[in-house]
Amino acid sequence: MPKIETLLKETIEFPLKEGEPAMVAVMREEEYRGIKAISQSFMKPLADGKSLHHCRTGLKITPSLKTSLNLGSGFDSICEDAFKQLANDEPVLVDGTDWTTMKTFQSRIAVRPDEFSGNLKKEVKERKAEWEFLNQRRVQITEKELKTIMEMLKSALTNKKWQEYLTGDWQICIFWWEDGLPMKGMLDHISYKNGKRIPIDLKTSADATLDGFTKKAFNLHYDLQVAHYHKGLSEVYGDENIGVFRFLVVENQPPYLSSYFFADDGMYTSGNIKREFAIRQIKEYLNGSETLPEFPKSEESFKLTPPPYIQSKLNEMEML
Repeated sequence: MPKIETLLKETIEFPLKEGEPAMVAVMREEEYRGIKAISQSFMKPLADGKSLHHCRTGLKITPSLKTSLNLGSGFDSICEDAFKQLANDEPVLVDGTDWTTMKTFQSRIAVRPDEFSGNLKKEVKERKAEWEFLNQRRVQITEKELKTIMEMLKSALTNKKWQEYLTGDWQICIFWWEDGLPMKGMLDHISYKNGKRIPIDLKTSADATLDGFTKKAFNLHYDLQVAHYHKGLSEVYGDENIGVFRFLVVENQPPYLSSYFFADDGMYTSGNIKREFAIRQIKEYLNGSETLPEFPKSEESFKLTPPPYIQSKLNEMEML
């Protein structure tokens, strides 16, 4: 078994042989996620100083994070349906549309009936079990979450920047080889302007203000995402044909602010530094003689000291 497979838990073979040119494809997200390759999500734990074990196990899904992810998936899907209508000069009536029948939303999302909440009688439990079985391949959201998603969509539809940039292709997958490593990326959207392909990512956030989203973007390594997707697109189309990365952000709670951001040179530099560091870590493991142990461990002696933000609070306490 190739050593890289000790890092990757996916089961679908990479679509390219080493040396073959990069490619783009359209596929279901679950199929994309199952392909054996290095993604920006795989690299993020290394940027946090974590081990390769954390890359393999992936993100720990807490109940609150699952709710956030569900809102994001539902919003991405409803956006695709709605902005495709706008691009075809068709009116979008958010409250007057049964989104569960729309092509993209219906294929990816299932709305759980309210009757399946709380203490359930036997016959309702049986209906719930059947419903969950039939919808196991779709993201399951509640009716309350759908209402929130619809409010987010209403906000996004009023934003001229969203209308300007969501006019291209949706959910494009990229696959390429880089320095002996199979790479992949899935972009929410690619817009076309002045002969360039503009990568677009939709984000939902509790705070879509400049300060709030800036903190989130760098804490969650969106800069690494920018660098990774730019590299993939450049491998397919050439660096000179790729435009500046954009983020379209909407709040997932009132007042549902919608915003527009673009990556500056500093964000690209930051992302490239993190990405190159992660690739070095992966390559060092693959080129070494040791295999990944069952459990990660550190036997260094670490000193715990108050971080700057705690020290600042302590200084304030002394002054009171």
